[in-house]
Amino acid sequence: MALEIIMPKLAMAMSQGTILSWFLSQGDYVTKGQILLEIETEKVNYEVEADGSGYLHIVVPNGETVPVEHVIAMLAENEEDLASLASQITAPAGSSSATVLETEEVVEEKDSALQPLTPPKGGRVIASPLARRLAQQYGVDISSLAGTGSRGQIVKRDVEKARTAKPANVLAVAAFDGEVVNGIRVAQTIPLAGIRKAIADHMQQSLAVSAQVSNMGEVDMTELIRLRKALLKQEESLGVRVTYTDIMVYLMSRALRYEPSLNASVIGEEIKVWKDVNVSVAVAVQGSGGELNLMVPVIRNADQMSLVEISKCARDLILRGREGKLTTADMEGGTVTLTNVGGFLNGPLTGTPILNQPQSLIVGIGAILDQPRVINGEIMVRPIMDFSMTYDHRAVEGVPVARFYSKVRELAENPGLLIA
Repeated sequence: MALEIIMPKLAMAMSQGTILSWFLSQGDYVTKGQILLEIETEKVNYEVEADGSGYLHIVVPNGETVPVEHVIAMLAENEEDLASLASQITAPAGSSSATVLETEEVVEEKDSALQPLTPPKGGRVIASPLARRLAQQYGVDISSLAGTGSRGQIVKRDVEKARTAKPANVLAVAAFDGEVVNGIRVAQTIPLAGIRKAIADHMQQSLAVSAQVSNMGEVDMTELIRLRKALLKQEESLGVRVTYTDIMVYLMSRALRYEPSLNASVIGEEIKVWKDVNVSVAVAVQGSGGELNLMVPVIRNADQMSLVEISKCARDLILRGREGKLTTADMEGGTVTLTNVGGFLNGPLTGTPILNQPQSLIVGIGAILDQPRVINGEIMVRPIMDFSMTYDHRAVEGVPVARFYSKVRELAENPGLLIA
């Protein structure tokens, strides 16, 4: 009897997952505990291990999205069982492809001389996901093709044949061998799916459900620059290289002690003021397609941690984020957010970040730039950092936000107060 491999449910809110990559091929022998594939959820990527041993039969190919707890593969006890399974390849109910799937990326084409089956006029085009992607890339009118795959499905070889042997099926646009949309040549197509779609939906939902207000200011970084230089000299003994992000997490968490009303969320018809100060730190992570995705791992109880402890925790989270090893637990439970775009700038840029729901405060910081300022009646050059805040006016008024900003500035410009 074959062992079913299902799409795992990694979090309470998880409803579906996407197959990013199978690490093994159809028919490979698998041992228990071996890594089978990588899946993408709305929050993290996750490697799935085999629960048992057997011959791998892939049900859902790369790029497909299926609901949790649906079968994505099976492990056959022997090669006879595998052959029986391979003759019955179907997509699980609720998958993103409602047609029969031919796993071209993992199954060898055994017969290139299959007779094509012409789809009925006006009927639905039955094609594999890979064939659809190639048709779009090559400019092939997939609806005009006859499929040679299982049950008349259009597969990769049909698209390749149309591209090379049937120029009439190719949409020629200014000799551009690629996708053209509305007369515009496409350089790259990034699916709005998985993590990218989760980010988009989360940001849109944030603007829809909360009364967001943004304030902008600046912080004189003269004393913090001096402080960080001193810390860098002690990097070896401290065991970590302290960054300005670490310092700002430290200052924010302390300032929230004075203005706890900002450490809050609107939940239903209530405002929850949190006892824990958990700072989410935005991290830009490169996706599989080269795009940048925003992850927000959480530094828990930051107000109870030393600067060095915050720095070590942040390094661990950032490193695991860039390696794709963050878990859903790493990104849940934040109460406020800090986003730092300063490292990507070579000039001033003031922005208004969107709230990370259900939080009521997000702080954005920019690059540190020398700017002229009037100090004690004299014009002087000072290192200035842009500082912006977006808050939920349903949960907090403008006065506590102003006091929070003033406290952060006070601590940044007089770090000795932290000792006092």
